[in-house]
Amino acid sequence: MSDDLISIGAFSLRSGLTIPALRHYDEIGLLTPALVDPQTGYRRYHADQVRTARLICGLRTVDLPVEEIRQVLDLGDPAIQRVLEEHRHRLAIRLRSLNRMTATLDEYLATGRLVPERTGCRPVQVTIHADDVTKAVAFYSDVFDAEFDAPISSFQFGAWNTDSFFC
Repeated sequence: MSDDLISIGAFSLRSGLTIPALRHYDEIGLLTPALVDPQTGYRRYHADQVRTARLICGLRTVDLPVEEIRQVLDLGDPAIQRVLEEHRHRLAIRLRSLNRMTATLDEYLATGRLVPERTGCRPVQVTIHADDVTKAVAFYSDVFDAEFDAPISSFQFGAWNTDSFFC
């Protein structure tokens, strides 16, 4: 074995990635060790792989999906800005949704009532045909102050059976 290779334990400490994460990233081809001992399966890494591992660690810390990390690694610096902006938008949508849920829970706690029982009909999905999706999204965003979730092509209008529903 070469002296310039780093053990998986030392590489884990330098990179911030756990040993199980390093093994997983090797299995899926995201971060392959420089050398895997054919007898023991022991993984060793080059020092120049630490930067890539730290990038992976940082991107996973902000919950960036592995396939998007793969894009960043494959495409390099030009892709990072675009991928991070798209991910930030998804996180902002998730944050707004979590804030709505927290507000609903706060209401339950403040009023001392349990989650209300479902009674009567409950709209689950309303589909509206739009010839110009961009204009339709702008209209509903402005009128209802709703956030469009592009991956699922929908808006969420409050929590069901609360004062925030369709307000």
